[in-house]
Amino acid sequence: MFDKYKRGMNEININEELRNRVINDIKLNINDNQSKVTKKINKKIFVFICVFSIILAFSSVCLFNYSSSTMKKSLQNVLIITVYAHNDNPTIAEPNVKFLLGKYSPAMSSVPGMPIKIESNNTNEIELSLTKGVFITWNSTDGTIISHGEKTIIRSGEIIYWSPLEDNSQYTAQESVITMKVIIDSKEITNSIIITSTDEYSYIGKLGNEKIKN
Repeated sequence: MFDKYKRGMNEININEELRNRVINDIKLNINDNQSKVTKKINKKIFVFICVFSIILAFSSVCLFNYSSSTMKKSLQNVLIITVYAHNDNPTIAEPNVKFLLGKYSPAMSSVPGMPIKIESNNTNEIELSLTKGVFITWNSTDGTIISHGEKTIIRSGEIIYWSPLEDNSQYTAQESVITMKVIIDSKEITNSIIITSTDEYSYIGKLGNEKIKN
């Protein structure tokens, strides 16, 4: 465009100084228009980048919150505990609600301890520990009894027995805390059962609330 004006001005017989001034004015005007167009384009690009960055940041926060919420929901009620009272009726324990474990003593009981079934749909292995008494597994078919002491690992859905009798002792525990732990997606999930005696041979339990530790 500038070359066209220049050729046209060369064909006009005017003073050389005037002609150069007119050509320079046209050149400056063209450069100024191009600069304005460039600034407008740059401004639009800047606005687009800002808006896109805000949308991206907002989407990331929403996605993180959704993922955290979904993960938290999926890790709720991981451990399901079923207890059996003296009438052998299964009862699913609820948090902070006392339940009857039944009566137990070596002289009156047909089982080696109080049965507790612990299940988890998220993992197959469950770690157990306690403060008093012992864990016992019992094969009701052949009568085999195995003492596991104060710590053991069971499969999900397996029945473990808690006995208030200590190994090689006639001491009967009046209370105990059973702690259950599983590891899921690098997160440690625990819960506990607090066992107390109401009289010489009767025991009740209370399930706590699950805790998640990263």
